[in-house]
Amino acid sequence: MTPPKVYTILPGRLWLRGRTNDIGIEAKRALATELGFRWVVALCPRADPEWQDAGVAYRHWPMADGKLVPKWMDGRGVALAEEISEGRPGLVYCNAGRNRSALMAGVIMQCLGEENVVKRIQTIRPNALANPAFVQYLEGL
Repeated sequence: MTPPKVYTILPGRLWLRGRTNDIGIEAKRALATELGFRWVVALCPRADPEWQDAGVAYRHWPMADGKLVPKWMDGRGVALAEEISEGRPGLVYCNAGRNRSALMAGVIMQCLGEENVVKRIQTIRPNALANPAFVQYLEGL
């Protein structure tokens, strides 16, 4: 079995990928164990609560890949950055693992004091942050 593709945004602390509904529970458990993440955030419309059975905290915060960033983005980004700071790494995913998950990763990174987050994410995940509104949002933080 080929392991699911994930992109390491902050080594040992934060990963992103596309939807996970197509990988089974055993692959989810193996991925969580191998990488050590403790929580998963889904930003796409379709939930994948099977993650709860994989032993991680699961949050489903659907959002559109459009021109508007939800008002809750910063507050939830701060909360996830605090989890990472407290030693609880995580995985963020959306439909393709390019825009919504990269936006959340960027917010988390900035909350952790990281710089040049757009360029860093785009280097790690080619074609990420193709949504100009998300790039503008991150550059305005």
